[in-house]
Amino acid sequence: MATRIPLNFFRRISKAVTTTDQRVYTCPSDVAGIIISAYTSNITNQTQLVNVKLSSDSLSGSMITILSSFPILSNDAVNLAINKIVLTEQDVFIVSAEQNNAVNITLSVLESVNTP
Repeated sequence: MATRIPLNFFRRISKAVTTTDQRVYTCPSDVAGIIISAYTSNITNQTQLVNVKLSSDSLSGSMITILSSFPILSNDAVNLAINKIVLTEQDVFIVSAEQNNAVNITLSVLESVNTP
């Protein structure tokens, strides 16, 4: 009997954000990754600036800036993905902040198998 592969798989990824570009999620091969939410919390008493980028192999390795120096108020949270963000295989969701470990991010991703 063949192994059954689920058509849809939900994934939650949480990370503390640093000042260097962090690969939070890389879309696997043969899958479309749909970012449903990107909840980002500022755990400090100062406004923090956040950057979000996509690296896309499907666009010849280009880097696309989604948000640049986006302010998150002190002790507040925001969903950085107001609408869904679709990633194709090997696309990467990247985030950074102005201060190490001052911001946390949690992605909710729906992975859907691409079948021919």
